Amino acid sequence: MQKIVFSATAALFCWMIFVESGVATSLMLFLLSGTIPGTSFTISPNVMLFAIGAIAWLVLLRMTALSTLNFIAMKKLIAKHIARRERLPKRRFNEL
Repeated sequence: MQKIVFSATAALFCWMIFVESGVATSLMLFLLSGTIPGTSFTISPNVMLFAIGAIAWLVLLRMTALSTLNFIAMKKLIAKHIARRERLPKRRFNEL
């Protein structure tokens, strides 16, 4: 319980620093209007759309790739376990 309270307090403290320092506001301005923090430059909407689309595509690709790799690994482990179980000698009084 003490570990959970400490973790929650640390997360709240980090969030308060994040919001009060202005990083959250700068990040939202960058994502919504394309203004680069600390400068007077803006990024065109087409570039922002492409960048957000590319990031979303990469995240989706990573998630599907990881689930596919986990599925393949599990399939190999199951096949290995079945092959090992078939090699073992049959037990005499396994069933009643």
